Amino acid sequence: MIGLESDLRRILTVTLKARHDDLTDQLNRLIMVKLFLVCCLIMGISWFTDSINCIVPAINTVETAFVSQACWIQGFYVFKPLMTRFDVAFFGIPRDIDSNGLLASGELCTVQPSFGIASDKCIPMEKIFYLQYQWMPFLIGSLSAVYYIPYVFFLQANSDMISLKAAVMGKEKPSKIVSMFFGCKSQRFLKLRVVSSIFVKSLYLIVNIGTFVFLNFLLNGEYYKYGVRWANWSKQSNTDAFDYMGKKTNPRPGSQLLPPFGYCELFESSKDIKYTVANRHKFVCELSQHVLYQYCLLVLWFFIIGGIIISSLGIFFHVYQYVHLICARYSYKGHKNMFLKTLTLRELLYLDLIKTKNNKLYEEVIENLELQSSVKMRNGRNHHTSVTEIDLLTK
Repeated sequence: MIGLESDLRRILTVTLKARHDDLTDQLNRLIMVKLFLVCCLIMGISWFTDSINCIVPAINTVETAFVSQACWIQGFYVFKPLMTRFDVAFFGIPRDIDSNGLLASGELCTVQPSFGIASDKCIPMEKIFYLQYQWMPFLIGSLSAVYYIPYVFFLQANSDMISLKAAVMGKEKPSKIVSMFFGCKSQRFLKLRVVSSIFVKSLYLIVNIGTFVFLNFLLNGEYYKYGVRWANWSKQSNTDAFDYMGKKTNPRPGSQLLPPFGYCELFESSKDIKYTVANRHKFVCELSQHVLYQYCLLVLWFFIIGGIIISSLGIFFHVYQYVHLICARYSYKGHKNMFLKTLTLRELLYLDLIKTKNNKLYEEVIENLELQSSVKMRNGRNHHTSVTEIDLLTK
């Protein structure tokens, strides 16, 4: 337990420092990655320590240990029509182990009675199989890596902004910043940078939605309303919520997602010199792992929904910043600020970053850009370059 506590503490520790990406991106790539890793660790401990336990009668010739291992490999099932019925022993399991069909009236029946001819009126119930416990910890651990992928693209798409930030923090000369970041790259390249940054923002939203849809698919379509069901179920009284021997008018959402009890069927086959044994067994089994998985997946549900909202806000604020800069560019008046209208959107972002980090440096960069613009205008009129002005520009 001491080792587990230290691992959790190390995973959950977040160092407070300045980072290149926005706060909305940091919440996704830091909080979500750490949360998935913590859930993977908790599920992994249960995966290693817990096992399937089945009710094996003492008179049964099959060993209990073999039943547990075989059922872990094969998986177990519940009946889908019984997931919404109240007269059950466990969730999705009838009180009579022989009941495996339904009559037109809705009454339970046996498709193939032990004695007698099978009835055509008894329709077999659909089975829902569960084997998620075999790979769930590995899946959750893998999804943590998916949330880090957008940041890798971010570093590529915003390498110029990162370099500019380093230059500003390194107190580079205004003239050098102008020569390195303004007017030295093609407009196509700068437009591609703008589109790439929007794509990175959208990628965080895609990862959240994709993770949610993927988990919902793997959990038989029961995950998309999981948190809402928990919220509604929690409003019940204690008796209605936990009376496991009474009629289950509103089953636990966790049982609908990953039932803790189910059926397991096995064939027994053996032969020696004297005897040949062929038999079929049906057991009721419990999976305590599913209870822990239910709570981990519940926490993930709320955080994924929160991640979708935060990612959407990140896209909105990012696009709003672009719109604001474009509108500001067309609102510039006077000959002094006319040169700002010639800057690309990416270059306006450069100026916005410089202004945020160092207002004095921003004013000096503006002066250099204005001087550069005036030199270009005179060069266009006179068709020659003034050596004196170029020397002044590069000082």
